[in-house]
Amino acid sequence: MSIEIPQDIVEMNQEILSALKADEVDLSRKYTVEHHFSSSNFTLLEKLAVELFQAGFEIIDPDELEEDGVRFFCFDALKLCRISDETISGQQQKIFELLQKFHVSYDGWGVDTTVYEE
Repeated sequence: MSIEIPQDIVEMNQEILSALKADEVDLSRKYTVEHHFSSSNFTLLEKLAVELFQAGFEIIDPDELEEDGVRFFCFDALKLCRISDETISGQQQKIFELLQKFHVSYDGWGVDTTVYEE
């Protein structure tokens, strides 16, 4: 099943990739990509985490936060990979399929530019 990635996410991807290139990050190396998720429903967030783990992501323990009196939970799903539009879009395809199932918010992605041994 192919899910269309929202335009604002596509634009965010391009902005991040452009910033990495402008910072002269060597995109031929592997880095940790961090996808961010949040929900007020811990059970749904937990189910998403299990599915992402089964899809090969490393899951960071969830945090409980409160903002403006509203309690919510968040976690990151990590993957070590070479960064490209194709790689990120491929990861997001799987993520957005799962988001339709669990109705959890996708809060974007970032990169840990620490270089790891290959």
